[in-house]
Amino acid sequence: MGRMILGCAIVEKPKIFMAAVEMAGMSRDLDNDKHPHQFRVPNNVLRKFTDRLLRQAESMLRCKNFEQLHELVASCRVKGIGILTIYDTAQRVGANMRIEPRRVYLHQGTRLGAERYFKRTLSVDSVNKREFREFSKLSCSAIEDVMCIYKDEFPLTKNPIRITSTSSKC
Repeated sequence: MGRMILGCAIVEKPKIFMAAVEMAGMSRDLDNDKHPHQFRVPNNVLRKFTDRLLRQAESMLRCKNFEQLHELVASCRVKGIGILTIYDTAQRVGANMRIEPRRVYLHQGTRLGAERYFKRTLSVDSVNKREFREFSKLSCSAIEDVMCIYKDEFPLTKNPIRITSTSSKC
């Protein structure tokens, strides 16, 4: 197996991948602090989720893209784990595998920002980044951050912009 990123350090030992999956599933950083997105998720729920993730670690390594990884992480879901935790976990594991999202995934905050940006309700789980014209030079993860962080800055109007594509990649 090739090199992987754990936090900011590049590692070359495959067993480190298990530690990366553990940290991602438990939503911990290198200082063992819990990520704010998952503060409300009880540790015992994260533990059950992480145990399922660890059983799928070998399958994760076979994922060729973020979409496959995200789907695999979602298949490990337990009661109490929401779409934000699934996305965050897939993103953290993906970073260690150098796999990035090719679409902008819509969790609660990002969905609200995107709906305000597009001025319509979205019924899709992800959007092609080209639909975000002003932000299309950013990575999908960066667009996701912008939509979530600045969701309250997008004006509410009645002029909808139509989303035409749900299946093409960035």
